[in-house]
Amino acid sequence: MFVNYIIIIALMAAVIAGLFFYVKHIDKAPEEDEEDNPFTEEHMVAGVSKVFAMQLKQNLKEMNLSRKELELLNKNKASLRFSLKEAAYGNRGAKNFIKDYIRDIIRTNKEFGINEQTVNNVIPFNDPIKLKTKDKFEIVLYLYNKENKENGFTMMIDDYKINQPHYSKEGEYFEITDEDVDRIYKDMMQSVILTYEDKLEILSQRIFEQYKGFGAVDMLFDSVIDEIDCGVSGIPKDSYDIRGIMKNMKNMEYSYESIWIVYHGVNIKMSCMSLGSQNELVRVCQNIYKFNAPESLSRRNGAVVSTMKDGSRILVVRPPFADSWAFFARKFDSTPSIAPEALFNDEGSWQVILALKWIVMTQCNFLITGDQGCGKTTTLKSILRFIPRYLTLRIQEKAFEMNLRYVYPERSIVTFQETATISMQEGLNYQKKSNGSVNVFGEIASAEASGEYLQTCRVASLQGIGTHHGKTVRDVIRAFAIDGETEETVSQTINFDVHMNNAAGHRYCQRITEIIPIRDRRYPSEITPGMNVEEDLKIDTIEYQKRMTDRQVFKENDIVVYDHGKYVFKNMFSEEMMEIMRRKLSSKYIPEFEKDMAALLSGVKPEPTKIEDIA
Repeated sequence: MFVNYIIIIALMAAVIAGLFFYVKHIDKAPEEDEEDNPFTEEHMVAGVSKVFAMQLKQNLKEMNLSRKELELLNKNKASLRFSLKEAAYGNRGAKNFIKDYIRDIIRTNKEFGINEQTVNNVIPFNDPIKLKTKDKFEIVLYLYNKENKENGFTMMIDDYKINQPHYSKEGEYFEITDEDVDRIYKDMMQSVILTYEDKLEILSQRIFEQYKGFGAVDMLFDSVIDEIDCGVSGIPKDSYDIRGIMKNMKNMEYSYESIWIVYHGVNIKMSCMSLGSQNELVRVCQNIYKFNAPESLSRRNGAVVSTMKDGSRILVVRPPFADSWAFFARKFDSTPSIAPEALFNDEGSWQVILALKWIVMTQCNFLITGDQGCGKTTTLKSILRFIPRYLTLRIQEKAFEMNLRYVYPERSIVTFQETATISMQEGLNYQKKSNGSVNVFGEIASAEASGEYLQTCRVASLQGIGTHHGKTVRDVIRAFAIDGETEETVSQTINFDVHMNNAAGHRYCQRITEIIPIRDRRYPSEITPGMNVEEDLKIDTIEYQKRMTDRQVFKENDIVVYDHGKYVFKNMFSEEMMEIMRRKLSSKYIPEFEKDMAALLSGVKPEPTKIEDIA
């Protein structure tokens, strides 16, 4: 009997011990397996980084090589070091070189153990149920880019209409969701089978974006879009203690999960994507601005404006200046050189193009105005083609953005930007000594820039052109009436306001307005004397009171306006402006000018003028 008790107790102890070790195994096995699993992204990134480090540190002199072999390997080593550095700055050539290098490493290095079967252990290509939304997005974008290159993302949006507005109680918004990506993936994979080479390319991209790239948004930098913003919505991670405020909220989003793009001027939230962690957001912010960076990002200097290798303008911010780490990448290669005919394509657009053509050709001073994302810079880059080729262009920008040399490589164009040691005024002083005919201001957003623009229009060049955020002509005039300038002198300097607008992604020219200064200062009785002295005095008194309070110093003359989906010609240029425009043209262009003006008046589109007709 005693022996039975001992056996029972022993069995119970064995069961309890077994349960204990089983539970302990369940709790710890995943972590241990994950640490030992060679097919995780983290393990692959670390392994690739180690291979690159070993190749760069390798002492070639100890390898008993011939002089020719040594020189070749040293050259390859220098090329690799250069490409690793440039790839992190947005250099597409360097990026593709490093991605190819990574693909060869994981394909040939036996330590990674990658083959046609094990590649699915890193990204479960063969099991759609296990694929994350990020995986699906990169797969479908890779397939689109494979066929359409940098236009792949645009084609995907157009094919599946995922840029259509959503509606909620708060109103209209734009968002690309997990459901959108799932729908695209399921549809595409019905007719596509990923090859082993495809899988290696996708895996190489994944490793690169975490090693030297810009995380989850890295592939978007190769796409034709206007802007990429990260860290701009959601709750800032490691900021204030928000538990008491947010305790009842579910599915709370952190700032590192927020990715937005600007596509055709529309802000679209990419809720299907995330940078994954706060550390990743910080890493990307600390790297993305470093090409040609004027200064370093730090707690003391919480914002830096810089450019990438591809010309994108980068603004990066961090606490304590901003409430979150964030970056804003404005891509100016999305619209490198759009012809006016493609830019303005609504009914009657030829009238806008004709008016702009002669405003530019006759050396008028004008501004392209409107809100952000309405197409000011795109329009400016497009219509500069109307400036005669023999005239030289000098560009003033806060940071290199327009990249006009790539748009018009055959022209004389030099761009200056502000630096820590050269102010805008000093830059303009240098421009005066650089044989410049036309001065272009990329963006007039400060009182200093406004003053410099007016100075340029009057004495420094044949023509002054710029962009501004003014909403109305009066807003523009008042914004420029600073530092001793009056509205009267400003209205005498700026000839035209070309105002752009953006309605849910549709960009158009809302109006072309001539600014006509009122130069006649005579009182009404001096212009048309009446028969009654008392009545004249009364009218003059009213005019005097107007002039002493809010005297009108200019008139607005709308040339072309956008009305209900089409362009409408409203008024001809003023007689004074017509005479100025004629004087600025050489005699061979006068017939074409008169023909186009007659076409505007008649409303009949003219036949294009042939070069031989001008010659």
